[in-house]
Amino acid sequence: MTISADFRNEAKEILVLTLDFPVDTYGEYCRCYLGAWIEDGKLHRDGVGSICWPSEEDSPFAPFTLYRLRVRPHQHDTGKFLLLRILQGETESPALQVVRAELMQHEAAERAAREALRESQRRKPVAFWQEDPFPVFALYEDEKIPGEGAFEAEMDWLGDPVCVVLPQCDGSKTPPPLALATLRKLRHTPERWLARLKSRACEVLLETARDWQDDTDEDGKIIPPLTAADFNRRIRLEEICCDSNGGFSAGFDDGDLFAGHVICVNVNPDGSLGDASIAG
Repeated sequence: MTISADFRNEAKEILVLTLDFPVDTYGEYCRCYLGAWIEDGKLHRDGVGSICWPSEEDSPFAPFTLYRLRVRPHQHDTGKFLLLRILQGETESPALQVVRAELMQHEAAERAAREALRESQRRKPVAFWQEDPFPVFALYEDEKIPGEGAFEAEMDWLGDPVCVVLPQCDGSKTPPPLALATLRKLRHTPERWLARLKSRACEVLLETARDWQDDTDEDGKIIPPLTAADFNRRIRLEEICCDSNGGFSAGFDDGDLFAGHVICVNVNPDGSLGDASIAG
């Protein structure tokens, strides 16, 4: 059955008001949803109508716009039409213009409500800390444990942005001394630390990354095993979390080696490298 077989043979003119919904594809056709339409002189706005056209064609409709169309009604579904021709865009219709004003006002109110909800859920810092040459850190307290939380800031690390997290202990408005000492140590020799962290991740996870590799590419050609150089090139440092005892953990973007999982490398308080793993 073709798309046209779903619609009556008769053609008629209607006036429509499009909605601000994305166009979707349904079988052999695409459809644009209607907030209201006028058919045979009667205004319909209780249900959601739609205009259909073949799926290989782009959408000719803009949101919240009035059109005069030539269409074929659906065999069974009221408010569903097959587009034959757009006769006029931004046509005049007082009744549909009233509906459009109401729908746009409702949409604006919903948008404002969503933004207000996001704002209420957005974390708000309770204090700030800064020490040269570091940027300003914002303190976010744990809602469930008063006096506990973390200081966070974005820092430049060899030209890339990295999120740095320092702990809060016992309600203090400054990070613990050992965490600060770790941060200063990392900043003093960033190239050396980045090389060590990547080397540890590669040492522990290279074979696992090879297991995650596809055997062939899209053309059916065999993909050679991942090399250590490729592993190190693809991962990127994203986060450093310092501990109050002087240790820290580093989080890496996996470069799609593990389908988007985070690569974590732990470092002990004495500076020795701990385990590496994938998470998230």
